[in-house]
Amino acid sequence: MQLPIPFMLGVLLGAAAWSGSAVADVLPEDADGWHSWQVDEPGASTEMCCFTWKNDARSSQGCNLDGHSISFSNSGDGSAPPGTNQVYVHLGAGVPEDIVVLSSNCLVSAETAVVDHGLLSARENMRWFRSVIEDPQLEDDVREEALFALVNSNSDAAYAYLDKLLTTR
Repeated sequence: MQLPIPFMLGVLLGAAAWSGSAVADVLPEDADGWHSWQVDEPGASTEMCCFTWKNDARSSQGCNLDGHSISFSNSGDGSAPPGTNQVYVHLGAGVPEDIVVLSSNCLVSAETAVVDHGLLSARENMRWFRSVIEDPQLEDDVREEALFALVNSNSDAAYAYLDKLLTTR
């Protein structure tokens, strides 16, 4: 039995729309403020957290997402207990303005509530980051933050993507 072409086109269009909807559902259009999700990446874990300098000594006190400069560490007293990757994205009118990836065990604070979107698959996370990195309309700083976040994810898929980016330039 051969299916009619309009039916097959409808199925393909539906599949394409469904495959991209998971990321769109995580960060709705025209959303503002901080959004966060954990990445379901079994091989990756992080100790990344923030630290501050006090009396010539580094101390960990968590991260203020709204701070103008964040100092990161993945070792010593600036680290958090190992955890999964926790992605924080600040949106203005649905556009990424700031991206930070930390340990899920790192304490964070922000001036406004952080909308938690739960656990996102590594594939969906990767698709979201690719959409940021490959969008020439976004600020270069945001695209660089997305690249930095992928490097810190320690995922094989991220490294394969970064390798592909480097070899095609």
